[in-house]
Amino acid sequence: MFDVEPSDRNTPSGLPVTGGQAGIWLAQQLEPDSSAYNIVFALHLRGAVDLDRLTAAVRQAVEEAECLHVRITPGDDGPRQTPRTRPAPADLTVVDLREAADPEEAAAAWVAADRDRPVNLALDPLFAHALLRLADDRVVWSQRYHHIALDGMGVALITRRAGELYTAGDTAAPSDWSLSRLVAADRAYRASDLHAADRAWWLERMAGRTEPVRLVDRATTPMTRRLRRTAELSPETAALLDTAARTTGVRTSRILLAAVAAYLHRARGEQDLVLGLPVAARGDEVSASVPGMVSNILPLRLAVRPGTTGAELVGQVREAVAEAVAHGRYRAEDLARELGLVDGVPELVGPTVNILPRSDGLRFDDHPAELRPEWLGPVSDLAFSFAESEDGRGHTVHLDADADVCDPASLADHERRFLALLDAFAADPDRPVGRIELTSPDERGRLLDEFGVSPCDAPELSWPAAFERQVRRSPEAVALVCEDRELTYAALDDAADRLAALLGSRGVGTEDVVGVALPRSPELVVALLAVMKAGAAYLPLDADHPQDRIAYMLSDAGARTVVTVRDLADALPDTAGVAHLLLDAPDTEAALAAATPAGAAPEVALDQAAYVIYTSGSTGRPKGVVVSHDGVGSLIATATERIGVTADSRVVQFASVGFDVTVWDLIMSLCVGGRIIVVPAERRVAGPALTEYIARHRATHMILPPSLVSALPPECELPSGAVLVVGTEAVPSELIARWGDRLRVVVAYGLTEATVNSTLWLADPDRPGPAPIGRPDPNTRAYVLDTALRPVPVGAEGELYVSGRGLARGYLGRHALTSERFVADPYGDPGTRMYRTGDRVRWGADGNLEFLGRADGQIKIRGHRVEPGEIESAFMACPGVAQA
Repeated sequence: MFDVEPSDRNTPSGLPVTGGQAGIWLAQQLEPDSSAYNIVFALHLRGAVDLDRLTAAVRQAVEEAECLHVRITPGDDGPRQTPRTRPAPADLTVVDLREAADPEEAAAAWVAADRDRPVNLALDPLFAHALLRLADDRVVWSQRYHHIALDGMGVALITRRAGELYTAGDTAAPSDWSLSRLVAADRAYRASDLHAADRAWWLERMAGRTEPVRLVDRATTPMTRRLRRTAELSPETAALLDTAARTTGVRTSRILLAAVAAYLHRARGEQDLVLGLPVAARGDEVSASVPGMVSNILPLRLAVRPGTTGAELVGQVREAVAEAVAHGRYRAEDLARELGLVDGVPELVGPTVNILPRSDGLRFDDHPAELRPEWLGPVSDLAFSFAESEDGRGHTVHLDADADVCDPASLADHERRFLALLDAFAADPDRPVGRIELTSPDERGRLLDEFGVSPCDAPELSWPAAFERQVRRSPEAVALVCEDRELTYAALDDAADRLAALLGSRGVGTEDVVGVALPRSPELVVALLAVMKAGAAYLPLDADHPQDRIAYMLSDAGARTVVTVRDLADALPDTAGVAHLLLDAPDTEAALAAATPAGAAPEVALDQAAYVIYTSGSTGRPKGVVVSHDGVGSLIATATERIGVTADSRVVQFASVGFDVTVWDLIMSLCVGGRIIVVPAERRVAGPALTEYIARHRATHMILPPSLVSALPPECELPSGAVLVVGTEAVPSELIARWGDRLRVVVAYGLTEATVNSTLWLADPDRPGPAPIGRPDPNTRAYVLDTALRPVPVGAEGELYVSGRGLARGYLGRHALTSERFVADPYGDPGTRMYRTGDRVRWGADGNLEFLGRADGQIKIRGHRVEPGEIESAFMACPGVAQA
């Protein structure tokens, strides 16, 4: 061990703070008006308590505790605790609540008001006490301390000392509560070989750690309001815990810890978990007997998998606690700093689990005494506290949270789910934790039948049929605008029919794939419609893409024809068996003029392929998604019912043709009777060229990338009152704040595999935090499921699955991958499928989905999903690259 030399308490500069005090001092300096670091305990006494004796005992116990009679001030080498010239007065306010309508409630209100008083560490006393008289035979000694002066063990020492003085009076043995002894013990440890060994152990233990798994979001501001839920474990649960403790051979506290870990795993689906375990950290004789701030939080790192049984998890917890406690004096603040965590301990651990000791040993004559913690400092995630009853036959469970990031309903949900899980966990220690159900039948029904579905009567029309319906309704209305060119519905339909007839004469028919490589122009829209009118599926090609990628797509899709123009044909690869239909070639122009459009379009069935779009592939090659016409009606309903598209709407077409947002642009305009405004290539920039063009054409609806909207200069405006749909990338809150009052901002989430879009959220500029992705589109079902395909509760993390009419057929020529991603829908009609998105989400209490990230390594670049494997393959193809 190491020697402890007491420091000189009487030096003018005072004493250095301990390791535990340093982090609290820094946090308080950042928020000097915060009361978050106050701790409050209440001693409940019954019987005819002598208030004069109790007052005298409390005063003497407080005066003996040197840690309470200091000022914390900055020093040259860090904060110092300087003894006051005279001890702070141990005044006790006596509050008589016997006449209150509800003395218990009045006492709680008094304690809450006192708890929230900020403390100036350099000027104010670090404690405040009061005696609350609830009845002739009931007294509560309320104790408030700043956490920099005292921890829970210190409170217990002072309370126990007051009991000794109350009971024995002048005959009580003297105490030796010298603060210098405590500081010296801390300094000696930090200079010892044991400290170095503890440091090395913790760094190895936490190697490879990731951001801790949490039950609530991290607050961006210091905590000012705490929420608390308190429950008494039922006798049945207590009996189950006792039986489980005997079965597994561990203390009940270890089972409670393991149950919290199991709950965190089930609620978030993660396997590498770090709980925070507050401990006294008083491993030497001095710290075990002297009040002060010594306590620590131990990061308890656990590996929990769905197949881990309760008994296995309890055994893992037992070993982890024993190892952590053996190294428990090494400060969590120091470990966080060593790991480079800017925000300290909140970045190190997730939920905390506090096992509160019983009030054994408290004696105030023969008066029953119980010390209860009321407030234990700031909370960064959910804090679970378990207090064993004085008779040892039950437990009280407290759940505390920061009110700025957790609402009362969510905290109540956590309490209900955890208590249900605790029963199941204790009842059958051999059950895998992944098989413990978190959702009640009522909640399950709400998730499946209210949150996850949006039924509507949508037209069952193919894309060509929906367009042709609008041609019949308003043939002379303007359908398309590009710069100064305009096409009416009749003219656009005639041009598409002529090109469809020409394609048919060249052998293009049902289920064929036709490449389309055209500049942004009316001809591009004509070609897309024509391919589908011919019964084929279009394959959008971007001539700016690498030639080998285009060649692969043409070959993989089995395309035999590419519709293009002479300027772009030279940029396309010379692919065997693929013919170019040049729209600007004289013979093509003549053939189109001579074509007979009447009857050119065969009837297109809903299950026929409409288009094939290639997305990134994990094998290094892109994969083709085959999308049928079946989801067109639902997409029309989404446009009309959710974002207000009408026949008077003017829709901006900004997206690249290779990006399936183009599909929605065209459907929401041309299949509803509105006008599509094609943005020329040279105007697709974040600046006046774009915004002036949009304003000139009086756009009412636009789907634009969030990055582009965010980059618009301050002088660039979008039409007031228009609908701005943003998605495909993360939507920053600054975007909503800037545009939300002038535009109707809608956040969209969609997938190529589910006909463009699946959910929408009408943005609320006053809502804090990241933007949700909203609720399901009409005729779309959204499920948030765990690894066993069970619905997870509101607020719990799971993987998003999408079902409905808009689901794609699958991946072209990749049957195994299709079977892996498009799976049977266990909650839909027989034979229906759902798509596994790979996105991690959760339901908010308001029924909106919140996006959390990917469940795999896939990333998004400018809205496009990209597999790292494709990037790796591209690098490997470069000369001189041996490994990527």
